[in-house]
Amino acid sequence: MLSQHPIYLSVCLSVCLSVYLSIYLSIYLSIYLSIYLSIYLSIYLSIYLSIYLSARLKHFSTNQIVRLLYNAFWLWHPRPKCLPWQKSGAISIWKAVLVGKHHGMA
Repeated sequence: MLSQHPIYLSVCLSVCLSVYLSIYLSIYLSIYLSIYLSIYLSIYLSIYLSIYLSARLKHFSTNQIVRLLYNAFWLWHPRPKCLPWQKSGAISIWKAVLVGKHHGMA
């Protein structure tokens, strides 16, 4: 019956293929992301914990430790030179809204 109606056959095959691919990709991505995130987080936590413990052993103040961890974070994640919304002018719109609210115009 399906061979007599090629449209039904193609719809059936496309639905079956999409269900199979969605299940396969969801399983694959969940495994991949869980492994990747666990490795990523363990490396970063060990680095930040070692910085924190070495700073505590050298009797740094809490403010110095926070500044040290903050600088270490930006060492691993460099600051972008220009954020995406700064190119489009959206930042100036937000500045205008904030200035208007500050001066009671909004």
